[in-house]
Amino acid sequence: MRSHAPHNPWPWIIAVIGLAFSTVTAWSIYRAGQGVSSVTDPRYYSHGLKYNSTSLETKAAQSLGWTITPAAASPPRGIAFSLRDGDGAPIRGADGQITLASEAAGTRQPVIPLRETTPGIYRADLPPGLPPTVNAAISIGRDGARIRRRLIISLP
Repeated sequence: MRSHAPHNPWPWIIAVIGLAFSTVTAWSIYRAGQGVSSVTDPRYYSHGLKYNSTSLETKAAQSLGWTITPAAASPPRGIAFSLRDGDGAPIRGADGQITLASEAAGTRQPVIPLRETTPGIYRADLPPGLPPTVNAAISIGRDGARIRRRLIISLP
C-alpha cells in the first residue's frame, strides 16, 4: 500500500497572494493613467513660490514698522487708508489694491487699484451695486515690502 503525502496548501496561498498583488497593481496603474483628480491644482508649485515671496514682503513691512489704518473718504462709495512707517511718517509712492470677495464660487474677484491722493493716503472708489457688507483684502507695497490686511467694508 502506498501512503499519500499530506496536501501542502502553501504554494496555493502564495500564488493567490501574488495574483491579488498583481491585480491591485494593474488596477492602480490603470487608474493613474485615467487622469488627475478634480481636487488637484496644476499650478501647485507656483502657489508655493508666491507664498514664499509674499511671506518675505510681509516680514519686510513688519520689520519697517508699517501700519495701515482707515482714513476719512468721500463721496460715500470712497474708501481710504493711511500708510505709515514705524516713526509715524507717511509712506509715499506705494502701489496697492483692494480685492473684493465675490459671492459666487468660481467667479473672478474684482480688484480695485488704490491711488495716492496725499502723502501716505491711498484711496479707491468702490463700484456701485455692492451689498451693504463686503469682505475684502487690501494689499499695499513699495520697494519689496508689502502689508496685507483682510477687512469687512460696511457701506451706508
